[in-house]
Amino acid sequence: MHGRRKENVTVQEEKKRTAKVKWYRNLMETIFEKRKNKEYDDEALSLTSEVLRNIPDINTLWNYRKQVLKHMKATIPEEELRELVDRELKLTKDCLIGQPKSYGTWFQRCWVLDHISSTPDYDKELELCNYYLELDERNFHCWDYRRYVTDRHKVLPSKELTYSTEKIEANFSNYSAWHYRSKLLPLLYPDPNNHLPIEQDKYVEEFSMVESAVFTEPKDQSAWFYQRWLLGERYSEVKVISAGVLHNGVTFVVFNQLVDLNPTSLVKVDSNVLMSWSSLNGASRSFVWLSDVKHMKKEMKLVIEGKIAQIMPLDQQHVYVSDSYKFYQELNEELALEVKKQSDSIETLIQMEPENKFALLTSITLLQHLNPLGENSSPATILNRFEQLKTLDPLRLNYYNDIESKYKMETFIQSKSLLSPVANLSNLQLSSLHHVHCFAHCKEVILSENKLTNNCLRHLTPLVSCEILKLSQCSLTSLQLFPLLPSLQTLDASHNSIDQIEDCVFQKYEACVQVILTGNPVSEDMVVKHCTLVI
Repeated sequence: MHGRRKENVTVQEEKKRTAKVKWYRNLMETIFEKRKNKEYDDEALSLTSEVLRNIPDINTLWNYRKQVLKHMKATIPEEELRELVDRELKLTKDCLIGQPKSYGTWFQRCWVLDHISSTPDYDKELELCNYYLELDERNFHCWDYRRYVTDRHKVLPSKELTYSTEKIEANFSNYSAWHYRSKLLPLLYPDPNNHLPIEQDKYVEEFSMVESAVFTEPKDQSAWFYQRWLLGERYSEVKVISAGVLHNGVTFVVFNQLVDLNPTSLVKVDSNVLMSWSSLNGASRSFVWLSDVKHMKKEMKLVIEGKIAQIMPLDQQHVYVSDSYKFYQELNEELALEVKKQSDSIETLIQMEPENKFALLTSITLLQHLNPLGENSSPATILNRFEQLKTLDPLRLNYYNDIESKYKMETFIQSKSLLSPVANLSNLQLSSLHHVHCFAHCKEVILSENKLTNNCLRHLTPLVSCEILKLSQCSLTSLQLFPLLPSLQTLDASHNSIDQIEDCVFQKYEACVQVILTGNPVSEDMVVKHCTLVI
């Protein structure tokens, strides 16, 4: 495996292997018979330990041992129980020597300390973690176990943060230590405004630390991913970006982020009416929420737990649309200077290593954060970076196409007025759909001449107000995943590669939908229920 040529096996080695397989099968048959007969005794522990010392990843045997240990705990004195715990911990330790990344072994150790041992020695467990992280500092199984031990032992997060710093300074490519850091910092330095993953002073300090790491190990992904975490967690206040009443009287409300409007959340669109909400596709958290309580007044008031959170004046079509949409909180002066500094550093690194894909990808994120529509983050510059990435890293071509599509849609949303009832997203070379909820109020959505796949159709669900949807020249081969759009009247799917439409696609529609299939390889005499075809 991994490029090594297979070596010939001698007759003696083959005999030895055959004998071992026979031994293993006989032993497993005996063990399974004992488990079937519910024999929870010392022999069961002895037999399973023989196998596990050789093959520690058989979870079935660990589970059998759990049953035996639980049975014995209820029947033996405390002193014998302590000896039993010591033997079990000794077994797991022996198994870790040969296989330090065994899921079952590490979990068995957790389980014994939680359910069998009455006096766990967590200091010893921390020593064990230190030992195995010295052997392999990126053993994420051991890092997981360390989190378990520190939680049970009530180790201060500040102490563990110091430990993660030491491991990172010893080796910048220690991804697990960076990840551990991202879990500890929000506990120690929470942002009081909830706009950043951690409070601002520490946030700036972490940028300096990660900057040193990426310049020291520019081709290692660990520090780059941590930097993306710092840049990615930007929280904005929950707001309604559009709301209104559909043709069938259903009220819809669209938020700028996923929210949970369960029956106890007391969210109303009128101070006097408590509304029952349902999400699209029954999801517990959604951008778009619907209520069958009719609302025909001149304004909506979003009332959350008795307080008016937002007032939304309705137009003549009974629709409210926010006049601006932001994907990120605006940077204050100090943060803007820090992000600018980071961006300049990455630009310097790109000049030194023009083929460093991590630097190119991070530069895109920094430019977007710095000023989404300003001269420093010209769309042409960012799009050029995407093209460079596709050339340098063709194995991830689809990934780059998708995040480029996300960037294009964000640029469109922020540069165009959402007040228009028509959203023209044609010929943007989109390979995926993002932020579709921003167009929930639009009567007409044009997505023609894009590189959409059949799977993209499921992401059209938020278009609850859409009456005309254009998907011509999108290389579609099927409409099977096309969702229920409650206001849809016309679907233009012309000039694709659709040769068949299943009856089930439109059977949930109350009104007959016109489907334009001109330029598709469909039969002229094809008949589909619940829709009118134009071929």
